[in-house]
Amino acid sequence: MSNRILIVDDDKEIRSQLSVYLIAAGYQVDLAEDLPSFFNALQERIPGIVLLDFNLGDTKGSVVLQEIRKRPECEKIPVIVVTGFASEPERVELLKMGADDIVQKPFSLEELRARILANLRRANSYAKIDGIFTFGNMQLNKNKLEFVTEGQAIRLTNTEFKILFELVSANGSMVSRRRLVANSMAWGVDLSRSLDVHINSLRKKLLNADTTIRTLRGKGYSLE
Repeated sequence: MSNRILIVDDDKEIRSQLSVYLIAAGYQVDLAEDLPSFFNALQERIPGIVLLDFNLGDTKGSVVLQEIRKRPECEKIPVIVVTGFASEPERVELLKMGADDIVQKPFSLEELRARILANLRRANSYAKIDGIFTFGNMQLNKNKLEFVTEGQAIRLTNTEFKILFELVSANGSMVSRRRLVANSMAWGVDLSRSLDVHINSLRKKLLNADTTIRTLRGKGYSLE
């Protein structure tokens, strides 16, 4: 699961405030103000988590929540519903419909960030069943040394798989070059001079995935 957050809120000021704070905290952020822009955002890329306002003008956040859970590619994405007021029956109903968490206004940005981290952590206890790991729309298969995206299986070399696995395990956080080179010694290879070559090869193989490898110049890499 990526660390990209989709903020769905019809209040421009709130969208701006949240996006500035979360970007500064190291997240990638997409914005939507209503149901149509929400669908457009989903077509662009699948988020790692959705921050959903309960009232979107004439549209209830519960309608958006239902649409999220209808889509197979979104069914496991954590959704935090933000609400000014919701009665206990409404909160219970939202949880039954698939909300993972509910935050009531007013809230502190630090609390919101902590809830985002907690929900991403739970979501990224990704299915290690049968050696399969998930990030975005990509499934990484440890047994077959391949990843599957959009129904297409892409073969990886042993070294490519181990690098990609390190990046997936970091859940969008940076993995330093030093760490990758150090770990490669245990894999029986030395990446001190060939790491960039393997990263470039992985980038080409990831072209059809909704996941890309971001370079933090001189420091390391992260998935987004």
